[in-house]
Amino acid sequence: MEYNLRWSFFRSHFANFEQCASSIKIKVEEANQSGLKQNIKVFHLQEIYQSHCDIAAEIYLKGKLKMPSTYRQKIINIMKPIMPITEHDFNQLILGIEDNPQQFKKINLCQSLKADLAKDEMLI
Repeated sequence: MEYNLRWSFFRSHFANFEQCASSIKIKVEEANQSGLKQNIKVFHLQEIYQSHCDIAAEIYLKGKLKMPSTYRQKIINIMKPIMPITEHDFNQLILGIEDNPQQFKKINLCQSLKADLAKDEMLI
């Protein structure tokens, strides 16, 4: 990705999911003089990403519930008899986030946004 996502909040405590989503402002910026400034404008990435504040709120709130790696490993171990899963599988099944950059070209913009924000929240 050759652009940066920044998100900010109008308040810091939220009574509910909708309040969290409505307080998010997502900013899309060109990274490292990549030449994608025009693409951001032409493809309306700022507006598209801003329209997905509900997804950003989901990632933000999951980030607030950060699971220690021991807890993640415990879930993975519990799942082994049923279905052996990897850390990657955990991110997809439990968190609903694709964490493999090689797969980004196969997923939609919404999934890419989720992955970018999850990295920012250090979920993946």
